[in-house]
Amino acid sequence: MNKKSICVLLATGLSSAAAMAQQATIPTSGVTISGLLDAGVIYNSTPNGSLFKVDRGNNNRLIFSGIEDLGNGNAATFALQHRFEPANGGVEGGVRPFWQGESRVGLRSNDYGWIRMGRGLTAVQDPNGRYEPFGVATVANTQDQLTAYYVAEEDLTKPANLSAKQSAVPGGEGRWSSAVFYDSPNMAGVVARVSVQPRTGSAVPISTSLTYDNGPISLMAGYEQNNRKTKNIQVAGAYDINGTKIMGSWATNNPVGPLKINGYGLGVNVPISAFVLRAGAAVARSNAAATFSSKKLGVGGMYNLSKRTYLYSDIARGNTLTSAYNVWATDLGIAHKF
Repeated sequence: MNKKSICVLLATGLSSAAAMAQQATIPTSGVTISGLLDAGVIYNSTPNGSLFKVDRGNNNRLIFSGIEDLGNGNAATFALQHRFEPANGGVEGGVRPFWQGESRVGLRSNDYGWIRMGRGLTAVQDPNGRYEPFGVATVANTQDQLTAYYVAEEDLTKPANLSAKQSAVPGGEGRWSSAVFYDSPNMAGVVARVSVQPRTGSAVPISTSLTYDNGPISLMAGYEQNNRKTKNIQVAGAYDINGTKIMGSWATNNPVGPLKINGYGLGVNVPISAFVLRAGAAVARSNAAATFSSKKLGVGGMYNLSKRTYLYSDIARGNTLTSAYNVWATDLGIAHKF
């Protein structure tokens, strides 16, 4: 599927569903403070020995968001999301932007959709976490394999890596800064997303996706080109059977040149009363002779103490594209949503 095909698919989806667009109600005006605090004990095996530490299983976040009703189905919106390390209170990773998660302001319309400007997840990276069994969190998450080691914004001060994952700017794995983001209205379960960033390298970064959600079925298709003309295509789906969610993903990463990396994954979430069993397996394969296949297998679960607090534990085994060494990892932690 090439860039032209993706654009045609996007246009077709928009035009065919427009007649069935369903009106949504703009929420009441107000400002909300929310977030997540997650901490746990993490174990990793390494070639040089084992390592225990207090760390996080998920991205800790503090979110300020708001909406102002402008009348006639229109509203002004904003969202700010700070990421931090619970173990020491510092900025996430020590190098990420202060508003790592999001810093966007925009206008939302029942009839015309939602446009925002600032920093946030791209049109492809925003919905793809729905199809990862661990929610792109904990030591068991398989997101690297499922995105074929793609990064949304590469560090252009470093040469292209022809064997594995490209070097990303701080916080640029799935987000763009100084970008424009558009989400269409929900049209009979179909939502189209488009993100564009002004030219930052050898190309104008653009990201497009279509999602479809209707009853037990959820589907996604997306195309993205980053600042080094690395192209990423992702297709994913999930099916809910009486609360049990089965999901699968495929992605291809085509940097400039002959290199190609493909990623595949399967996962399942099984609710058992207050407990949710989670399991997933994924693999990424490169056509570069100097690399290995990257494989990861994980299993674990989360136990809901309440609607806002849960315990989790996982165990995983996997390797990276540049190493055949398999790392064992496990975690035990607690998370609180507010």
